[in-house]
Amino acid sequence: MPKVPIAMTTAAGMGPLPDVLERLAGTKAVRRAFSTVGLPLQLVDERHHRLPMLAMVELFHAAETVAADDLFGFRVGTEMAPSAYGLWTAYAGQAPTAGKALERLARTIGVHQRGGTLRLTRRGDAVTWTYIAPNNSSKNERAHADHIVPVMTRFLRPFLGRNWVPDQIGLPFENDGQDDARSALIACRWTYNARGVALTFPAALLDEGRMSDITAPLYTSVEVHAEKLMENAINLVDVTEQLI
Repeated sequence: MPKVPIAMTTAAGMGPLPDVLERLAGTKAVRRAFSTVGLPLQLVDERHHRLPMLAMVELFHAAETVAADDLFGFRVGTEMAPSAYGLWTAYAGQAPTAGKALERLARTIGVHQRGGTLRLTRRGDAVTWTYIAPNNSSKNERAHADHIVPVMTRFLRPFLGRNWVPDQIGLPFENDGQDDARSALIACRWTYNARGVALTFPAALLDEGRMSDITAPLYTSVEVHAEKLMENAINLVDVTEQLI
């Protein structure tokens, strides 16, 4: 039988999870959540490491359980800037239009995660931007999926306005009765049992350009991939081989 690669992601994807959990439930709660999943606390400070995607999903679930907060994932995402992902999102966010930015994200997602997918689908005058996580069949995916929503929304705001929200957001799990609570944070229509985390909005917005000038250095896809290779390199020989 052919080997099926294990879906992997980068520890940077946990965002401010440890800080939010510590604030809600204390330092011991952070240790407990990581211990429950079998992940080392070292990842809190060393975000470049890779870990199985399923472990990341379970970490969010464990933290949600320890915090006893049905919207824990959403609270993490609300405090998480797209820049937490490093050059991957910085490079994509420097595209001239919203549509081009989403294309860059989709094309280079592999530097952050293996197995995840970003796609745009159009139906009439509306477009849906969907993130499909690897291993998203986990019954414990709610907190991880929830935390993605504010980050995706915030990624598009430099193009669409600081208070922009999509017309509809789909979530990849059954309705948990938290519509009103989610709407208090992002006021839109919520749907469930979606293929992934899905934001729907007018397709015409894809042509919107950035609303402010770029002040950071301009990046290329070469630099994005080089950053990831350098993080994974362990010695001078490895660095040289990776760059070649």
